[in-house]
Amino acid sequence: MAGTVFDHIAFQARLKPGALAVHGLAGPVSFAQLVRDVEGLATELMERGLTQADMVGLNVGFSYLHVLLVLALDRLGIASMSFATVNPATAPAVLPQFGLTAAITAGAPVAIPSGRCIELRDEHRPRIGAADAARLAQLAPAGDQLMRVTWTSGTTGTAKGSPMDRAIQQLRLEALRKLRALGPGTRYFAIMPLSSGYCYAMALAVLCAGGALILPNPTVDFVTQANTFGATASGAAPGTLLEILGQVGTSGRRLETMIYLDAVGAHLPSRTARDVMLHLTPNLRSTYGSTEGGWAATGDAALCVADPGAVGYVIPWMAVQAVDAADRPLPAGGEGSLRIRGAQVVMRYHGDEATSQRVFRDGWFYPGDLGMVTADGLVRVTGRIEDVILRGGAMVSPLPIEEAIGAQPQVREVAVFALPGSGATQEIWAALVLEPGADARAVVAAAALGDRAPTKLMVAERLPRNPNGKVVRRVLAEWAIKGGKP
Repeated sequence: MAGTVFDHIAFQARLKPGALAVHGLAGPVSFAQLVRDVEGLATELMERGLTQADMVGLNVGFSYLHVLLVLALDRLGIASMSFATVNPATAPAVLPQFGLTAAITAGAPVAIPSGRCIELRDEHRPRIGAADAARLAQLAPAGDQLMRVTWTSGTTGTAKGSPMDRAIQQLRLEALRKLRALGPGTRYFAIMPLSSGYCYAMALAVLCAGGALILPNPTVDFVTQANTFGATASGAAPGTLLEILGQVGTSGRRLETMIYLDAVGAHLPSRTARDVMLHLTPNLRSTYGSTEGGWAATGDAALCVADPGAVGYVIPWMAVQAVDAADRPLPAGGEGSLRIRGAQVVMRYHGDEATSQRVFRDGWFYPGDLGMVTADGLVRVTGRIEDVILRGGAMVSPLPIEEAIGAQPQVREVAVFALPGSGATQEIWAALVLEPGADARAVVAAAALGDRAPTKLMVAERLPRNPNGKVVRRVLAEWAIKGGKP
């Protein structure tokens, strides 16, 4: 994929200027209007003094303005990052490793220790001035500069920034275009925040391919909005998929036009996969990837129903290996630490050299997952190294326990975690979201887990999740320490 993101979108505007590019709360925006707005906003940002030496943080809700800012900064060759918030009225805490020199906000001012804050209004239909074509034409040709820093979910305690240069950005967009057959007929319904690596890449890839980006309306449920706009592609974390299933209930409403619904960001439980395929769409896809490397494997979610550990097949241009404690590759089917390599994988963290040296080694990225790769390239993930529970001298992964408990019909959601016990043995805890009237101990007993059964149970109305929909286990541990109640 040669050329910048803007080059591709401008090309689509020349081919079909009146075609739908973005639909948000303020209504439809054509490709021609999108290009004019991007050029106009890019001009305003230059007039505000932003240059390619800046790193700009975006504290903007899920809106047309957010999309424009991402594209305008990309047009100018200025690196950006988006804060993980859907409520710009709350200013984020700016950590030193962000390296920000400026922030743009649609709500509360953001305090930048060594920079400044720019306030913009009218998130959903901003007033954009005229473009300075002559000044934009003088911009230096796009090199291989840093374009985007996407932060990991931070479920382990500290978010880590993945810096994408222009080359990696374009490789990821092209990979999505190939894997999901993106084109002018694609209508991508973006329900994850633009701060997530998945939504950022999908939104840009769809627009570059001439498709349309549909932004969420918080007053309309997912299925209704997706069907109204004829959405052909979308993606969400498994926890969000469960919420969508809850919205549908027993109404019988289904996703009528969805070609690809990606489960991203966390392990896809087999029961969730089965229920989504049964009640929403059979076109559910499992993905295995990371903020650091993009997608490494994908497959039909039916794989997860048949095999709870399966996450997909290795993508042809990526490499996934299971290795032993000495980083030696294991034979096919051997369980060990997974590592990933490919041209679209970053090789360092933004502002965190110590962690970079531990996680990126010899051209490989070590995501911290346990698993295996079969002879035909199927990746099976058996757990997270950091989540492994020490039990009677053995290492126990929470995932099989969650699968067994989650298979019980009275269980809506479950998350298993550990707290220190006596000696070297850890206590297995389970946080449960149950159907009304269900008994937690009876549910766990029915799962027949033997010595792997949780000894401590905690019932909650919902599990704590980050903005990307991933369960935050450290919050569960905090709840447990406070007495086993949220």
